[in-house]
Amino acid sequence: MIDVVFTTTSASLTCKSCSFDNMGRVTLLNGTFSDTNLDSRSTGKIAIENLFAPGIQSLELIAKSIVTTGVIDTNLRAERHPRGGFQ
Repeated sequence: MIDVVFTTTSASLTCKSCSFDNMGRVTLLNGTFSDTNLDSRSTGKIAIENLFAPGIQSLELIAKSIVTTGVIDTNLRAERHPRGGFQ
């Protein structure tokens, strides 16, 4: 499996009906990426409208604001832990 980073320094990064199949880690970043450093922009936005990622191990969204609509399906399931948070 591969790891993928999508980055932009424009005002908005839009993912409309995106599909990532059998990826390891997918990162959507509105900002800059240098060596091992990720820096988000103070005004950057990520907009997601329907995202399908069967088998993905990790999905990171890094931006000042994130707007989601539609289905976001990673085929992963989280359960609320009795002591708070999720597992």
